[in-house]
Amino acid sequence: MEIESERLILRDFKESDLEDLQEIFGDRETMRFCEPIYSLKQTKEFLQNFCISGRKAVAVEEKMNGKLLGYLLFKPFYSEQANIFEIGWWINRNYWRKGYAYEGVTRLIEYAFEQLEVDEIVAETLDNDKSGALVRKLGFDLDKIERTASQDNDGNWCDVFWYKLSSQYWKYK
Repeated sequence: MEIESERLILRDFKESDLEDLQEIFGDRETMRFCEPIYSLKQTKEFLQNFCISGRKAVAVEEKMNGKLLGYLLFKPFYSEQANIFEIGWWINRNYWRKGYAYEGVTRLIEYAFEQLEVDEIVAETLDNDKSGALVRKLGFDLDKIERTASQDNDGNWCDVFWYKLSSQYWKYK
């Protein structure tokens, strides 16, 4: 897969992405609402098993310099037969607040609905302030809240916010 936007290339992962991916997974603030930071070995296993072999994520590369800025989770949600996909994003903290997540996710949503004919896309977040604001800006609607269903990396109990976006709504956006 290769999808372009104004500043980004969304593409399949490759083994040479390891160092840039480790910058993301080794950063405590980036991983705060996800999992404890990854060692280089864990990142290598994730890259190989989840991204390359599993094809459950898309690399976000900056066109200008070829740097991997992040990854977009993009995989069937529970069952491929339901035609519902899950989406998520992790962007290198040095590139936050520059519109890269919005640009990349918007382009991937367009591709999912227009090329893959996905019926619905879901997204979850524990950080309903920052990530939730972006999800809502992308046009997702809050579907449900699971109260104190997860913990952040500091051990604080958090609500899990589930959002969804249907292809019918996207067409009229």
